[in-house]
Amino acid sequence: MLLLFGIFDILNLGSLVDLLSKFWPLIVIATGVGKIVSGGSRRFSEGLVMIAVGVVLQIVMLGIVTGDLFRYWPVLLMIMGLWMIFVQPKNSVIERTISDSEIDISQTVRGSLLTVDSPAFTGGRFRTLLSAVECDFGPCTSAARFMKLRCSIRASRICLYLPEDWRVEDALHQSGASVKDKRALGNPPDGTDAPELQLEGTIQFSSLMICDIEDSEENEGEGN
Repeated sequence: MLLLFGIFDILNLGSLVDLLSKFWPLIVIATGVGKIVSGGSRRFSEGLVMIAVGVVLQIVMLGIVTGDLFRYWPVLLMIMGLWMIFVQPKNSVIERTISDSEIDISQTVRGSLLTVDSPAFTGGRFRTLLSAVECDFGPCTSAARFMKLRCSIRASRICLYLPEDWRVEDALHQSGASVKDKRALGNPPDGTDAPELQLEGTIQFSSLMICDIEDSEENEGEGN
């Protein structure tokens, strides 16, 4: 409002308007600092993004940067590094059992060991960013004929432990990603009565492995 009043000469604010017009990105930076101070990994990440945007805007307003702004993309890597240093250690691997018929998994910079124990699993949503997630569907003994899992997987490592008689229909849009079925018997052929899990959505710069349930049990034994 002060900027608007100064521009239209409603108030004669003089140097105050000049300062605000040049240093207004500090407000964005201060908001980001506030989010970090308030605590929580999600607020921390949001705060880092706001601080980064505010710093870039402030540099532009002061005319410090010359040339193409895209030359400064390594700053993003620096922000990700700070995130991994200060946030990741607090996000220890979590173990969780999900009993809902539709799952809703959302993981950011975290390691997770998930077990889906639902007698009527139908699908759900699966969103990850910079995470390592192992998901065991072994307890789903009465799965529906068709199940749909909508995915948004970015810069993550995912391992799905599925029953050997489940058929996987891969309809993921891949970008710099790897999707492999490592089950000993492979994917059941099309046209059978096997339960079918449809994977839809996107996977970017990530790996997704489909493994036997026995592999999950072996990993747990090694961990113990």
